Amino acid sequence: MRNHVVHELAVDLEQLIGVRRDLVQLIVLLCRIAGRLGLPFNLEIVTDQLVVDQTIVNRILNLVHPGAERVETYRQFQALEKKEFVNVDVILLRCDQPKLFRLLEACTASLAVGVRPPCLVRVTESPVNVTGLPGALRLMTQQTGRDLKHFAHNFVIPTRNLDPTLRRPFVERLKPAPTESAPDCAFRDRYAGTISEDMMLVFERLLAVFALLRAHISPAVGNGPHISELDYAAARALVQSLPLKPVDRRLSPAPLKSATTIFAEVHRPKYQLSLPDRSDEGNKWFTRASAARWCGIGTTTTKKYIDQLEGDGILLSAVAEYDRQRGKEIHYRFAAGRTPPFDWTNPFEGLPDLSGTLGC
Repeated sequence: MRNHVVHELAVDLEQLIGVRRDLVQLIVLLCRIAGRLGLPFNLEIVTDQLVVDQTIVNRILNLVHPGAERVETYRQFQALEKKEFVNVDVILLRCDQPKLFRLLEACTASLAVGVRPPCLVRVTESPVNVTGLPGALRLMTQQTGRDLKHFAHNFVIPTRNLDPTLRRPFVERLKPAPTESAPDCAFRDRYAGTISEDMMLVFERLLAVFALLRAHISPAVGNGPHISELDYAAARALVQSLPLKPVDRRLSPAPLKSATTIFAEVHRPKYQLSLPDRSDEGNKWFTRASAARWCGIGTTTTKKYIDQLEGDGILLSAVAEYDRQRGKEIHYRFAAGRTPPFDWTNPFEGLPDLSGTLGC
């Protein structure tokens, strides 16, 4: 992606807001641009640093005026809908209500013909526990490398104005002319049908954003807003690198990673822990305290992860959920047949590598 203008935007965004660039910030910026171009996709950002990511997202969404709105209730959303979202490119949900976010997703997916839907963005510590609707990306920030050590210094003054000598030229590059039709692509049949249709919708809209940005910022590269091999390669590299919520499991990558660590520990040759009344179930039982020590995480996080792993059928406990008493030690083991790799699937991994095979 380094040869595409989108990479240049990521580098300049880092200089503008003073925080080391990462995939989360880049996809928020692209979401902001996509909303302005009428190519919306929704974002749910699941984070363990809620205030930090809310602050950064707000700063990025506010780079272009007007267009960014905030809602806390469905009534506020309805008021914008009655005005057919005029001058509304993106809506940030400012309350941690997963059901409301899903409801707004459904509303924007079923608007009347001619009404341009905005992008929806939600920053939360708890993801929607139901299947998302088409056109949404759900990011897990803990699963990507981030360097936020300069965040506090650069956001000491919340209302600090950005350097106008940097902001003006940067914002101008974010304003390609909106299009009424998708850019042409001479090789669409080479990748069509390789991933699910809902994720293909997101990818096609991102492709269009990449093509329109390239034509706007570097018009000499290519002829007009068509999708080039460079656009495809850059967009593919981005989506396949995003820390997305798994599509083949209800679990996020963090508990799956912990499960792999625990499995390795209990299957060491010298490790044995049997339960007197469950000797027929093996000698590989363990406790939450042991799991926390092996994984190097806190007891609260360990409990949350183990509960999720048990709910997904990877772990079994010796005490039924209805019989668990406060302070009572609970033992766990891996269910039969559940062995590593406890992997997860990126929904875009089916997109083919077309490098060097196209002449466009």
